[in-house]
Amino acid sequence: MGKSSTRMLITSLLGDYNILENRGNNNVRAAIYNNMLKLIKNPDFAVIKTSMNAINYLENTSTFLKSDIAIITGIGEAHFSTFKSVKDIAKIKTMIFDGLSSTTGVAIINKDTLYADYLIDKAHENASNVLTYSINKDAKADLTVDNIKYNKGSIELSITNQDNKSEIYRLNTISEGMVSNTLASILTLKSLNLPIKQDLLNDFKPFSKILALKEIHAKTHKLTLLDDTHNASLPAMINAIRAFNSQTKFYSGHKIIAIGKISDLGRKSNETHLKLVEELENSNADYILCKDNELRQVVNKVRNKNITWYPNKELLINDLKYLCNEDSVKSRLLCKMLYNVFTISTYQN
Repeated sequence: MGKSSTRMLITSLLGDYNILENRGNNNVRAAIYNNMLKLIKNPDFAVIKTSMNAINYLENTSTFLKSDIAIITGIGEAHFSTFKSVKDIAKIKTMIFDGLSSTTGVAIINKDTLYADYLIDKAHENASNVLTYSINKDAKADLTVDNIKYNKGSIELSITNQDNKSEIYRLNTISEGMVSNTLASILTLKSLNLPIKQDLLNDFKPFSKILALKEIHAKTHKLTLLDDTHNASLPAMINAIRAFNSQTKFYSGHKIIAIGKISDLGRKSNETHLKLVEELENSNADYILCKDNELRQVVNKVRNKNITWYPNKELLINDLKYLCNEDSVKSRLLCKMLYNVFTISTYQN
């Protein structure tokens, strides 16, 4: 849902300061308390990503963290093995606002997400200032984007500032979701009355498995891998497929999606995966390779695509090696456990 990327974007934009932040992707309850203890070092800013392990009905670390700014980047289908519904997830996530000061606290909310109006109403119960952002320029939000231009391996977005002048920002990433995360980060710096420095934004790099474009040199040809094995929710998976679509026009070879199941969806796993059918049908993929039982039903419903389901990863890998040709682009959306297998078997034979 963009939490890690937004945290890292904010840290990049605050590059001129001494920052305390999460170590890697460690965002569980113990890590949050550990970062609170590190505040004794008196950093200029602390940028802390929290998970639903740290904010829930059993314990709400936000009441101890007492942040000045709290951000909700999105609500979506995830963690159904633990939570009952998307609405239940939204209710729990609003607990992040409980630690805000009623007089000085700032809540920042993605207006494009599910239950956005509910999030805004709950934020007003705790925060004196509630700000919203949207990638839809016609949305009634505090910060919107006028135009998004997709380049090979990067994005340019234009935003109208308070002086009614257009500002252009370049991102070394390729997804609509990252544009949304950038808006959240820009709103954060505006709330702190700090300038947005383009050179600091240029230095931003997401985790290596968040929509990372990697050039692979095989013995006979070169191809590009779009690695998004970090994602763990339906919105993240859809965002990755759309990011793949934005890049396919820059490659002349085969366009391939290799996809596995979204974990931790519990009893709603089958119905959630069916929401991928339309996205895959509308994708620019020449070939779609699927693994895991949840994707078998998806394969049966996708029309007018070269789509195949595989009972095991070895068969999928064999076909993948055959299909990857010169200047092809492959989006890997498989579960994280396949990462080492793909790196060794596909590209280093």
